[in-house]
Amino acid sequence: MTLNTRRSFLKKMGSGLLACAGAPYLVSKGKSPNWDGEYGKFKVYSTFSEPISNPSEDLYITWVTNSPDSKQLEYRKAASNRWTSTTSVRSRPMPGLVNVYLHTAAIEGLEPDTVYEYTPVGMQQSDFVKTLPSTAPIRLCLASDYELRSPEAYTESESLWRMGDVVNRQEMDLLIWNGDMVNDDGRIDEEWSGRWMDFLRVLSSRWRRPDAVQIPWVAILGNHEARRPSGRGAPASGGNGISGQISEIFTFGFWSEHPNREGESVAHLRIGDELLLMILNTDHTLPMASQRDWFARILSENASKVRHALIAGHAPPFNTLRFSSTDFHTTSQSREMRNHFWPVAQQYDSVRAWLGGHIHTVMMSHKLRFDYDPKLSLEENDRRWLAQEDGFRQIGCGPIGITEWPILESLDMTSSLDGSPWVKSFLARAEPPPLELVIRGEVFNTDWITIPGREISNVWNITLAKDYIHYQSINRNGDVFMQQRDNI
Repeated sequence: MTLNTRRSFLKKMGSGLLACAGAPYLVSKGKSPNWDGEYGKFKVYSTFSEPISNPSEDLYITWVTNSPDSKQLEYRKAASNRWTSTTSVRSRPMPGLVNVYLHTAAIEGLEPDTVYEYTPVGMQQSDFVKTLPSTAPIRLCLASDYELRSPEAYTESESLWRMGDVVNRQEMDLLIWNGDMVNDDGRIDEEWSGRWMDFLRVLSSRWRRPDAVQIPWVAILGNHEARRPSGRGAPASGGNGISGQISEIFTFGFWSEHPNREGESVAHLRIGDELLLMILNTDHTLPMASQRDWFARILSENASKVRHALIAGHAPPFNTLRFSSTDFHTTSQSREMRNHFWPVAQQYDSVRAWLGGHIHTVMMSHKLRFDYDPKLSLEENDRRWLAQEDGFRQIGCGPIGITEWPILESLDMTSSLDGSPWVKSFLARAEPPPLELVIRGEVFNTDWITIPGREISNVWNITLAKDYIHYQSINRNGDVFMQQRDNI
């Protein structure tokens, strides 16, 4: 398939989605366009790829179909004449939908920074994916918190589609989706599973490289991918939630047989001596404290051997969210991360950043170290950070689509040790009404932000180079919110 053919194919997928606007879900109503319904023996609704252990050498490839038997996959290096056949290692029905199945092949021994073509056997059309580079620069895209519920949320006017087109203009190697995707709250039924299908289709068709080649994904569990034991509401913290469709859709960190998996959405990947990426379940379906030993062990075994180490989890350690009467800066969840995880990570020079979501802001902290003292009270420890060059940053915090939250006084807290603020750059729309734009530090291009509106929808582009790391937050129009280069 030529580049122009691939782009035409993606455009056709997008047009089909748009034509279905107004339906609450697409696949289960028979409204969804086929991935290749005109040529194959079965329908393929979407395809995507994920890392196994080292995404410069190995990948999971998943295809979503209407057949439980479409388990064979062929792949080859792009432009090669030699195909290799493989079989799904994990086939399962899509929870909540009839006659929808996911098949996942594990492909190893791939070459770094190389485009591969693949096709489910029985189809006459194929897709393409690129392995990650094994050496710097490596470019990551960080996104989180879509959560929009309307039928129009998956059409070209909304942020998921538009942000995908922004990402499509970048040279990204890996997408980290840091939780809270379709806001299902662990509800497994036709409506919410159908929305997952819509989400996968838009992500698969729009969030690609400029040459229309797929970007591998890492999906992380957020509170809105699970339900409380009572069956109602999302487990923002507590560690006792029950996951929904996400655990069957994605394989990295979710499949019980996935290597480097410690628990549900707790896993790591490593690319040679360049990158260690650690994924945490931030107290949603596993308690934070249960991940302490694993966290320390993986850092001990790997952090000193790589140029860059990153930590990612849906809820962040430094939290500006208030919900009802809950101050999330002082919850056991946030305190656990600051008091017990941050001090372990700061022992390693390679740790660059903690990637967060959840609190619906655009933010970057100063480089921080945390001086937890077990002899002091929890309240006294809440402000024991130090702004130092040998610390690391918290960045991210969404959102792609969801709206504003109340901003806590913690935004303007200063350290009890050195008097420093923890926030370096911050942008949010705060409620309750009247809505206001909240800005701290150096933030670019805010004149065009309307209230209300969704122009704060954003992703982070992170470039891991040999002698620096560069962070850039951009909105769905491609405008820069904030950026930072840290030399190493």
